[in-house]
Amino acid sequence: METAVARIDFRKAFSGEVHRASFGVATGSRFAAAGTGQPLWRKLLRAPFSLIRRFFVGGLHTRLDDVQARIATMNDAIRELQGLMGDRLHQLDIKIRGPHHYDENTDAVRLNDGYVLVPKAAKKLRILLADAPADGLEPGTCQVIRKILAQGMTAIDIGANVGALTIACARAVGPTGKVYAFEPEPAFASLLNETFDLNGISWVKLQQLAVSRSNGHATFHISPIGGHSSLYSLPFEESAQQVNIEVETRRLDDAIPPGGSVDLVKMDVEGAELDVLDGMPQIIRANPELAIIAEFGSSHLAKQGLTSDIWVERFLSLGFNMFAIDEMTGRCEPASADSLRGRDSVNVAMTRFGTRVHRLLVESA
Repeated sequence: METAVARIDFRKAFSGEVHRASFGVATGSRFAAAGTGQPLWRKLLRAPFSLIRRFFVGGLHTRLDDVQARIATMNDAIRELQGLMGDRLHQLDIKIRGPHHYDENTDAVRLNDGYVLVPKAAKKLRILLADAPADGLEPGTCQVIRKILAQGMTAIDIGANVGALTIACARAVGPTGKVYAFEPEPAFASLLNETFDLNGISWVKLQQLAVSRSNGHATFHISPIGGHSSLYSLPFEESAQQVNIEVETRRLDDAIPPGGSVDLVKMDVEGAELDVLDGMPQIIRANPELAIIAEFGSSHLAKQGLTSDIWVERFLSLGFNMFAIDEMTGRCEPASADSLRGRDSVNVAMTRFGTRVHRLLVESA
């Protein structure tokens, strides 16, 4: 037996080829794996190591995939941060320039979309614009306008004032688009065409009139605070210094050439929103994708004996859904009469359910 053991070839033993004479193992032994040429004991020994290898290798692959996903997320965050920093630096570059002396009666204030001309006499407005973000006094609304409009579209700005949102509309629609601007206050209207020329915007058509429910003439109350003038009476603290003039009034349906599509109507008319609405039924009917941005002000409505419920219901009856614009972020939250009640001033974006703009506003909430 000792001689037989001495003759074992250990290389063959580990390969399953032990000399049969040494152990007397037959070809069909229970220690041989059927049909594989490998002994069963070797397979049994290798199985745990195979499981361990699969566990660790599979775990490494999973961890590697997780690391790669985290790296991709970090790269996206870095790119977003770089974009935000670039935008902030651009805005800072605009704001450090400050207002420019344009002529003896006018200053030029630089905003993101271009220069606006501000009468020196409008001291409060000039200071507010100079101190405002690069997108002006309504930066959130400016962002929403850029989302709504695209090249070749048509926008209407009722109550253009110094034109900050007018030029934002013009930049968004480009030379292939159209912008109709309305401003009844002479001090601002007289500068708007010069503003458009200064910014190289030739596709804006200005009309110096007040948009209302009927064609004719009306008394327009000019406030000592730029942008507060109205067809309706001014607050007591402003009325002592107000100047009354007569202006032309026109229905929006009659002020815009018929047949063309309208994508956005922005109205900042100090409480006359429902009058404007009454004068544009044809535009509303002909443009199912129409979006409206209107300023809601509870104090403006109170002067006319209106409530937030009446104001909101008028727009809802025409199929519009409402979203309040956050001027700090540009986010749009669903709005109702209850959520608007008592708010002094907020811009409300409106559109019909299922439209492209409706989807954009829902996504921005």
